[in-house]
Amino acid sequence: MVMDNNGRTHEPAGTPHGGRFARRNGFGSDSDLDDFTRTRTYADLDHYWNDEDYMLEAQETDGPWESIDRDQAVDEQGTPYYERYAFSAPDDAYRQPDRTFSAKQMGRYADTW
Repeated sequence: MVMDNNGRTHEPAGTPHGGRFARRNGFGSDSDLDDFTRTRTYADLDHYWNDEDYMLEAQETDGPWESIDRDQAVDEQGTPYYERYAFSAPDDAYRQPDRTFSAKQMGRYADTW
């Protein structure tokens, strides 16, 4: 067991039990995750995810866009359910490209939880 900065103990990443900081869905290494949290994509996703003024929409491959709750975006392992995600404000006339994210981006964001 290892103790993190918050005083909680957990199995280290790479152990049979996975560990608190283990990769959940295979999107790169731990250092890739550290790099991702320093990106504009992470900052944007985190901002829109945590701002309840934005509605989350998702699209399956070649399917229509649908409104979803945030807990419907990824499964318990952090694997995205949809191909694309978009955050919309109530007064948006159309989906903003800078608020649209891929499944890979959503999966990498879920890895940070």
